[in-house]
Amino acid sequence: MRTYTLSLPLLLLLAACKDDAPTDDSGVDDSGTDDSGAEEIDADGDGSPSTEDCDDQNAAINPSAEELCDGIDNNCDSVIDTDATDAATWYTDADNDTFGDPASATLACEAPTGAIANGDDCDDGDAGVYPNAAEFCDGLDNDCDTDVDEDAIDPLTWYADADEDGYGDAEVTLLACELPSGYTADNTDCDDTDARFYERCLTSFSGVTGSAWETLATPTEPTYSLQSYHFAGEQYLFNMYDATGQKYDVYAGTWTTLSASAPYSAPWTSMAPVGEDLYMIRNSNVYQYTPATDTWTTVTAISGGDDLNMTESDEFGVVYGHTSSGQLVEYDTVTGALTYTTTGYGSQYETRLGYDPITRAIFFGAYDKVNLYKFDLTTKTASVMASHPETQLNDIFCSDRSGHIYAAGGFDGTTMYQYTVATNTWKAIAELPSDHGNNGSCTVSGDGWLYVGTGSNGTFHRLQLY
Repeated sequence: MRTYTLSLPLLLLLAACKDDAPTDDSGVDDSGTDDSGAEEIDADGDGSPSTEDCDDQNAAINPSAEELCDGIDNNCDSVIDTDATDAATWYTDADNDTFGDPASATLACEAPTGAIANGDDCDDGDAGVYPNAAEFCDGLDNDCDTDVDEDAIDPLTWYADADEDGYGDAEVTLLACELPSGYTADNTDCDDTDARFYERCLTSFSGVTGSAWETLATPTEPTYSLQSYHFAGEQYLFNMYDATGQKYDVYAGTWTTLSASAPYSAPWTSMAPVGEDLYMIRNSNVYQYTPATDTWTTVTAISGGDDLNMTESDEFGVVYGHTSSGQLVEYDTVTGALTYTTTGYGSQYETRLGYDPITRAIFFGAYDKVNLYKFDLTTKTASVMASHPETQLNDIFCSDRSGHIYAAGGFDGTTMYQYTVATNTWKAIAELPSDHGNNGSCTVSGDGWLYVGTGSNGTFHRLQLY
């Protein structure tokens, strides 16, 4: 074997070259190994060595990556989907109306319990309040449009009150949650241009009557003075006998005696309705009866003498009587004004009175005469009309306030007649089932009935009107 021997100068040269070589503080030499001699690995080339990369097979996963909502630990912090950059915004829906509270926003990849993606609720404490909900008249912004009670689905109906009398026109309406200016909740005004026009509308009757009378409960006192007209819908019909009054329940069919006595005691003290009260012109006075409290008031004195007259009223709150000196007296219950007009036909003892709103006239006459007169309330003039077919008008005399007057025939018997204002003619209608006598009374109800009380004969009947 051949042997080589290095000389001492050559060995010194090699040692000097080794001392001049650069040093790598990383512990890894140019061959990619660390100080220990192990090789550093970055399999996915994302710049993070496998010793730091939690998934060195996916370049999108490394300690510097953004956390995403994908069920993966993208940034190698050992927590999945926390503080993800693409997290959704969720809102608490405390009232479970599918709309969340905008003030409760939170970021998360999955919806937290009780949270939803919508944050448009304006009241998360009320399930009935949310965008596009139905708006109600409740003082709330139900549909979250910042307006309250607008276009509500449950508005009230209000009626125009042009004459400002508190009663509205049923034909002019407005839907609103609150009372609008110029409107009222009432719809019973028949003339919204005149504040004097009282609240009840009159029923219109054709003049056609039924063919058979009904016999009703026997009155507790003679029916000398049924009220002159009975408005539709009123429960009670009133009668006066001397100072004692009675009321008939038109629904129950029963009579009750009033507790309060009238301030004047005499036969033929009929009353006329004005609003909720009844008025009587007798004994040189105007009296007012208030059914709600069962009380009487003496309103004012009148002159001209007592003619034992009926009392009648109109739709303007004016009541009418007749004096023994031959005057038609008018008392305005609104203004308190008294008006006297001499008719030219003198006293009409036990004066019968009936009002016709169509012609604005009072029809009148004495109970024991055949003559019928018409007093025009506009011209303040009186004229003679067609006479009663029998011997007298009778105390049973009343108006339907729709162009017709009803009166019994003669002193006694069962005949009844209808007078038609438009034609100035009388005709017989169905006969009563008992003698009407000569001291009874009648009234028409807006409910569609002609009531007749036969006075001291003690019977009470009604006939249908159409």
